[in-house]
Amino acid sequence: PTQFTLTNVLASVAATRCLDTGKKVHSFIVKLGLCGNVSVSNSLLNMYAKCGDPKMAKVVFDGMVVRDISSWNAMIALHMQVGQMDLAVAQFEQMAERDIVTWNSMISGYNQRGYDLRALDMFSKMLRDSLLSPD
Repeated sequence: PTQFTLTNVLASVAATRCLDTGKKVHSFIVKLGLCGNVSVSNSLLNMYAKCGDPKMAKVVFDGMVVRDISSWNAMIALHMQVGQMDLAVAQFEQMAERDIVTWNSMISGYNQRGYDLRALDMFSKMLRDSLLSPD
């Protein structure tokens, strides 16, 4: 199987939230030596996030030699989803570059957890510090 096959399989696992199957696919990816592929690793991150396993998502993230903006966004969204606001903020601050997904993850995460003032502060920061416009 190629990286494209595996990313699609992981997307299906994530959609069905079948963590046991996801772990088997992860083991297969390790055996194939494809953990260094950013697309495959990002798909693993998303799968673990959607299956509700932040610990394994962190293991994957920490093991990535190369991370792209999607890697960071997946972790930020996961931290916000499980209420780990401090970890989300720490990763947000470490990012060299942010996109609309990054900002939306932070703003919606705060909002969904009832931190409306923080959501508004983040929105103001987005308008002030980035070239992005609200979508």
